[in-house]
Amino acid sequence: MAASHNRPSAKLCPKTIDLFSTSNSTSNSPFLNAFTSGRIPCRLVHGSVRNRLAWNTSIDDLNYDPVLVLLAEGLRETAHPLPFISRQGFTELMSNINARQKVIPILPKLINPIKLALSSNDDEVFEGALNALIQLSTVVGNELDKYLKTYLSILAKRMSNRKYRDSVTNALNIFEENGEKSDYLELKLFTNSTDDEQYVNDERQCLIKMFALTCLQLTIKYATKSGKITLAQKIIDELVEQGKD
Repeated sequence: MAASHNRPSAKLCPKTIDLFSTSNSTSNSPFLNAFTSGRIPCRLVHGSVRNRLAWNTSIDDLNYDPVLVLLAEGLRETAHPLPFISRQGFTELMSNINARQKVIPILPKLINPIKLALSSNDDEVFEGALNALIQLSTVVGNELDKYLKTYLSILAKRMSNRKYRDSVTNALNIFEENGEKSDYLELKLFTNSTDDEQYVNDERQCLIKMFALTCLQLTIKYATKSGKITLAQKIIDELVEQGKD
């Protein structure tokens, strides 16, 4: 009998972890360890329509250090329900009316966890981290400006992907609204220049392929006319093999 993870239905369900199973290797997940040990004072409440977090302590009375820092660390999690806990918890703390005065003192501690999440190859992790960075910018305003260079190469790389161009552009616009124009301008110029460079490279590759195709057509035409059919066939066979690679 095939293992359950090989079943087609497994692709439709996200990877799930039992939060309080004794078989969990918590050493591999500091965030899971922090949650199960109570250092993040909330519990997951399963609803009929959607889940929510219930806090054991009023958010007004929470120490953002270490709770918000731990939630930022959890942005890299991929096993359900850890991503929900980290993202929702981060959002709720950032939405508190006193968030700004609590976040600014610990801002340096949030920079690297968000950077690591943005660097993830997992699309949902990246999206969650980008959303967290937008929330952070909205709360602390231009206090984030001096850290924006930390994210330059990451955002520029995503900017070259059409899938994320709009979301990254939207984030940059929000950073501009919340921060200093000069810092944003440098960030925008960097990402746009990288995007333009990618466009030029794509155009160059297209021209190279068109030139190669023209040469190939002329070669095959000559080989066929001169009776060297085997040469034309050899070229075609080699191209087919390259296509497989």
